[in-house]
Order: sequence, then structure tokens, then C-alpha cells
Amino acid sequence: MSRAARFTSAVAVVALAVSTAVAAGPAGASSASTATVRLAGDVVPNLSTYRDLGPTSPTRHVQVDIAIARPHPQAERAFYAALYTRGSGQYHQFLTPAQFDRRFGVEASRFAAVRSFATAHGLTVSRATGSRDLLVLDGTVAQVQRTFDVAIHNVRSQGHTYYANTAGPRVPAGLGIAGVLGLNDKLGMHLFHNGPANPLRNASHGVTPAQDQCQAGTCVGLTTPQDLWSIYQQPGGATANPIGNHTVDFGQGQHMAVFGEGQTAPVITNLRTFERLHKLPRVPMTIVHTDGSKVAYTDNAGEVEWDLDTQSSTGMAPDVLGETLYFGHDLSDQSVLNVFNTWADDPNGPLQANASYGECEENPVGDQLASTPAAFSAGQMFTVSSEAALAKANMEGRTLFSSAGDTGSSCPVVPAATLNGLTNSVVPIVNYPASSPHAVDVGGTVLYGTDAKSPRRALEYSWTYTGGGTSFLFAKPSYQDGITQIAGICADSPGGGTGNVGKPCRGAPDVAAQSGDIASNGYGIVAQGQTNYPGGGTSLSSPLWMGMWTRVQAAARSAKGLGFANPTLYKQFAGTHSAQEFFDIGGGPTSPPAGNGYYVSTPGWDYTSGMGSPNVANLARYINGSTTPKHPVLPAQAPVGSTSRPGACTPLFTDAAGDDSYPLGTSSGGNPQLDVLAGTIDTSPDGKTLRVLTTIKNLSTSAASPAGGGNEYYSLWTYKGTTYFADAEVDATGAVTYHDGTVAGSQYTTAHTVTGHFGSGRNGVVEVDVPVADVGSPPVGAHLTAPGAQTKVLVGTAQTGGLIEAADSAGPKYDYVVGQSCGS
Repeated sequence: MSRAARFTSAVAVVALAVSTAVAAGPAGASSASTATVRLAGDVVPNLSTYRDLGPTSPTRHVQVDIAIARPHPQAERAFYAALYTRGSGQYHQFLTPAQFDRRFGVEASRFAAVRSFATAHGLTVSRATGSRDLLVLDGTVAQVQRTFDVAIHNVRSQGHTYYANTAGPRVPAGLGIAGVLGLNDKLGMHLFHNGPANPLRNASHGVTPAQDQCQAGTCVGLTTPQDLWSIYQQPGGATANPIGNHTVDFGQGQHMAVFGEGQTAPVITNLRTFERLHKLPRVPMTIVHTDGSKVAYTDNAGEVEWDLDTQSSTGMAPDVLGETLYFGHDLSDQSVLNVFNTWADDPNGPLQANASYGECEENPVGDQLASTPAAFSAGQMFTVSSEAALAKANMEGRTLFSSAGDTGSSCPVVPAATLNGLTNSVVPIVNYPASSPHAVDVGGTVLYGTDAKSPRRALEYSWTYTGGGTSFLFAKPSYQDGITQIAGICADSPGGGTGNVGKPCRGAPDVAAQSGDIASNGYGIVAQGQTNYPGGGTSLSSPLWMGMWTRVQAAARSAKGLGFANPTLYKQFAGTHSAQEFFDIGGGPTSPPAGNGYYVSTPGWDYTSGMGSPNVANLARYINGSTTPKHPVLPAQAPVGSTSRPGACTPLFTDAAGDDSYPLGTSSGGNPQLDVLAGTIDTSPDGKTLRVLTTIKNLSTSAASPAGGGNEYYSLWTYKGTTYFADAEVDATGAVTYHDGTVAGSQYTTAHTVTGHFGSGRNGVVEVDVPVADVGSPPVGAHLTAPGAQTKVLVGTAQTGGLIEAADSAGPKYDYVVGQSCGS
């Protein structure tokens, strides 16, 4: 059996009519409430401008949320105010979820009536909140149409197809049903993550590794956790675990949470590699799937985002007791709402969480502004329901950190024409949930350190594309009362009301931290088969702040913690030690004038960096009186596991079939010639060559790009701190060439042309033969760490300024030990 056939064999073992007319009224309402009302505005705004493609398949599975108004809104507001007012008898007397539910929850009889209505036509209950203000339902389109007296059609707008209800849902009157989410799959969040600029191979720019490009004492490049411990002056100088110095604060006794969607297994695998590379303890991870068991959590489009969130947050607080991933199955409004509520409902839920995604405030529609922004819409229903969940979390003493966004002083009103970190959509609307008065809105900075083992800040200024600006929806919260720079006036209120119209409106962001700028600055993570992948954007800034706040929380006097962070942070900002606790991004003489489009960075609080970036030790000291954790409990170490594979013919890594994603919008699994299944490395009998093998679902010399270009098949590994690659390049004519080289951030530098073999067909193997002399001359027995693979598409050509865009990635799992071979 040939070497390629033997490897393929190992891989195979490892990876083995209903009418749209509906009844005039729904059944199932309680006898005390037989009248019905149609929620006419609970429809995608401007739906009439979309092309109607006809009825959606009646058997299609959908998940919908019914939002129910809680009965005591004035009492909630009064308690909230007292909870965060110093001197009040209720100051910081945070509630448990059960206490909140008993005090403010929907009456059991009213909830029972809503449930009876909702399940009368076959929908089943997936979950309900403890406060009974949200009911999550699973079923088919046909069941949804009968339940809510709606027709659901497929519609198309700006090259995308969605399903949507063509009229508002009909529900029982008198039960307090505020709205129904999930009748469309149009409205939802988008990711903010800024990865590398994806230059052409051998391009002259790209982010380089940490603090190694220095001139006149200022260093550009990727930062590490240790760099940021020093630059943001975090307590302690070495990890408390496993080294054993338990007197410093690295987050002991605390938990954190990351909100996301889809797959989690590769995220945790990459985190473990990151921890090993940076000599950090293994943070225990918990997975909570928030949409129930009837949906699939298979999407991997956001994998790099979740890699960034987990590796940056735990990098700042490596001794936390654990991190919980609250993951929905997609980023739709209803799925994200389930995430928020599951966290707020969890009796053991972490006191701090992060959301690195967002949408325009009340999602005016995502691809065009609503013609009547004050009118009720499906997007507004999400905002009203989310605010209820986040307010509940605050009353439990919890904080959501949320990315300000990466399109400057705007939100992505036209996502199809928006590139994070590269465009500003002009319309000055801020992103939600960051703009919520119940969340900490985190903006981004470009950060350069000094040339030292423990670097300090050489320069930090507002990133050109950081989110920030004025809300037009949320009134200025009391914690911002002393900020005279906030001058925005509300034009709307949550849910389309008029109560906030004309009032001063919330300013954003609240704080800032490193986002990087793609070209010269970022944070090195393990992702996409690389061990120094450039992570950036406010998707970096927000989890960094969560990790740093966790260290402040660890030193809090009370076991209940400090509560929602913003009231405390703004109090400190107004205090006598403000200059020692916050770095004024716009106030330093070395800060170049910078803005995010509509707004300019200025001394003091501003609309690009808020209060500024933190001095973590001083925040802990002046808030708590100490930087020492009050509950220094260290986690039981997660099992390390082996980095050595069981046998020489076991793949170094495997990857699920059908998870490739074409960068120009092809659905997942649409390009089997780019779908990585597994990878391994062999050493030739003479020890002079590494035979680098990657199995592809259906290998072909056809280029996937419709705009010319071609395909790239990269394998990567790290040896003595350098990341090397082996590459097979298929050009637009089908010709294949082979190369090796090095990777520094997003810059791939070809060193040599080498030989290889292209085994086309099902489970085809790409082989690249790399002389060991080309890749650091590793001797027999040397470990090549974090082997992985990437497939990429050249969109356009070098002559037309084309870009390399990622299609799939896999690994790492096992190290490769030079000299191992599966046979010749």
C-alpha cells in the first residue's frame, strides 16, 4: 500500500404540501382571553421592497421566541436605581436568578395561558426563562403559520435569500405578549472580528510577531498576554498557577463567559495550543447550548472570533475557575436573545460575559434604513426583550462587555458593502448590544509597546475604525451624568416609543483597549492552522477588558462582587485618582489626532475611546483597597492530554467534512475541493525530506474562484518559534506548483520551489516534499508543534489587486516528531 493510500485509509477510519392559507384566528388562547390582536409591526421593515419568491417549505424547521412583558416595570426600575445608588439600603444587594424570578416574574397563570396558545398547533417548548418572560418554541413553518395566523415566504434582497412573515403575528389579547421573534431569518447579529488583511502571498505588508519590530524604542507587531499584563499594568508578574505564587491576582475565584454560536470543539483545541505555547494554565471550559437539542450547532463561520474571545480573555485572567461558552446555533435575533436569557437565568452564571457581535440599534433592517424608524418592527422587539434580559443580569450583579464595532462612527447598514476595519458606512448609528445602558461598550486602540522584556506603553491612540458615537435610542444613563462631552439627543425610544425623544442620549464607548489596526498591530492567537494568527478589532478590545475586569473583581471585598461595572468605572473616572486608573487616549502629547469618521479623539472622555484604557492594578487598588484576590481559589487543572499521536499512521489532525466556506458567500460545504479532512507529516527514509500530506474531500485542479485566481493548499507547523508552511498552488489554468516558506502574522513569504504530488479525486491527498534544510533543519526526534492546514482562494489576480481569502482550516491536535513515518 502506498504512503498516500495508507494515510487516506487512516483518515477514513477517523472521519467516517401545505397551503399558505391559514385559519382566521389561532386556537389555544385561554377562556379568559379569547380576543386576539395582530402585532402589525412585528415584520421585517420595508419587506415590500424585497422580491417575493413564494411560500417557504411548510416542513422547514424553525425556532421562535414569544416575548412576554414582565408585570412590574416601575418596581424593577426603582429597585435597579436603589441597587446602584450609594447610601441606599439596597445598595449592591444583588439578587439571585430565583429571587429575581419570584419578585418580578410573569404570573404563572398568565404564562400557562401563553404556553397553551403557543403549543395548540404542534409547536413544542424548547425552554422558558425562570421569570417566564420568554418561551422558546420548536416546530415547522406550517405549525408556525397556523399558530400565529401568518404566511411565511422566501424573499430576496441584495443577493441574499431569507424567509419572512408577510404580516404581523396574531396573538391572544390581554396576555401581555410583546412580540414574536424568529418569524424571519433576516434580522440578526454580525461578527466584528478583524483578521489579517489577507494580502497576496509575498506581499510587502502584514502583521509581524510580537514586539520584534522595534525602532527608537517603539515596537510594532503582535502582542502576547505577557505584553499586555505589563502594558496595562496588571497585578502580579507571573502566572499564579502552575508556578505556585498565589499572592498575585490573575482572576482567582472568578468565572467568565463568552457568547457565540456554532461549533466549540475546534475553539477549545486552539485554546489548549495557545495555553501551551504561552505557558498558561489550562482554563476549565463549560459548554452551554442555548437553543435546545432540536437544532444543530455545526456552523464554524465564527470560529476565529471565538478563538480570539477565549484566548484574549483567559490570557488576561489565566487563573479563573472556568469559562463558560454560551453558544446558540446561529446569530439570529431569537438565538442571541436565548443566549442573553440563558446567562441571566443561570444560577451559577459568571459575573462577567463578552459579546463580540452586534447589529444596528433596533436593526433598522440590516441592509437599508426603515422608512419610519419610530414605527414598531421585528428588530425593535429584539431590543426590548434583550434590554429586559440585560437589566435582569445587572440586578444579579453581572456585566456584559460588548464590542463597539469595526466600521467607525457607523453600523453596517449595508453589510454586503461593508468590510470591518476597512469601511465606514457613513450613517452615524451605533451598534447594539454595546450601546445598551446595561452593557459596557468597548472601543478599540492601536497600541505599541516599548522594546523591553516587560514592555510599557510607547504609544496608544484611537483606531480609525473603532465604533463609537451617540445612541439615538437610549437616554443618557445616570452613571454618565458627569460627562459633559456627551451631547447627543435621542430621536427614538426602545420599541418605537417617544419617551426618550429630545432627551440627552447615551454616549459610546465607555472604555477602550487594544484593537490593533490590521497592518501593524494586533494580538497573536492560534487560529486557521497558525500559531501567530493576527487577531484584532474591537472583538479583541472587549474580551481583553472582560479579562482585566475579572482581575479587579477577584480583589473585591464582597463575594458578590462589584456588580455592573459601569457605575463603578464612571465613579472612579470622576474621582481624584482618575489619571492613575485610566490612560487618556486622546490626551497625551504623543497621541496623533485620530477619529473614527464622524467623531474625533480628544482629551478626556470622547466618542472614540470613552474613559480610556486601564491601569488594572490601580483600578483594583483604588476600588477594592487591594490587588490581592479575596477568594484565591485555583481551579482543578483540566487534563493536559498528550501532544503525541498514538501511532505514526494516525493523522496529526482531522476536520469535519462539509465545513468549508467560500469567501464570496457560497454556503458551507459548497466547495469540496477546498474542504480539509485531515493532515499528517512523514519523514523520508534518509531523513532529509518532510513529506507533508493533506487530505481533501474532493481534490481538483479546478479553481473555485469565478474571478480568475486559483486555489492554495497550505500546511503549517512551528519549530523553534518560527512558523513554516508547505504549499501547493493551483492557478486558473489548473497548473500546480509547490513551495515552502515562513509565516509572520498575515505575511506568507515563499522561500523555495519544491516538488510534490496532487492526488485528484475523492479523499485526494496533496503531498508537498520539503527539504528539512529549508525549514530549520530539525533533527530526528524534534517536535514540530501545532501542525495545521488551510485552504484559500485567490479572488481576482495579482494584476488586479487580488486577495487571498480563507476557505477552510484544520488542526492542531498532535505534534509531529521528526523521523516518524507511516511507510514509503
